Amino acid sequence: MVVSIVAALGWMSACLMVGLYLGERKTRILMHNMQTYGTAAVGKAEVWMPSMEAPAPPGPRLVPEDEKSPQWSDETIEKGVADLLRQARELGVPTTEAEAREEVMMMLNSDTGEML
Repeated sequence: MVVSIVAALGWMSACLMVGLYLGERKTRILMHNMQTYGTAAVGKAEVWMPSMEAPAPPGPRLVPEDEKSPQWSDETIEKGVADLLRQARELGVPTTEAEAREEVMMMLNSDTGEML
């Protein structure tokens, strides 16, 4: 009989100590958050996954092969090639007309459509 009473008192005191420890632990965490973040209630970080319907972020994008690129007039292309060759000549960069034409086409077919 005495053994069962002592065992019951042991279990009750153990449960009381665990409860006190967990309560003190929560208080310590809240005080740490108060000192670190300036508020005791710090939520968990949100995990955000972009949806498939969201608009594409700004910047270059890969254009599928089946999309037709815009058509530019020969005058625009020739003007861009001449300007690029002039700039390359001023900077002392050796380049050919074919390389300049390829660069102009890449600049014209960018998302902005502007020559940089």
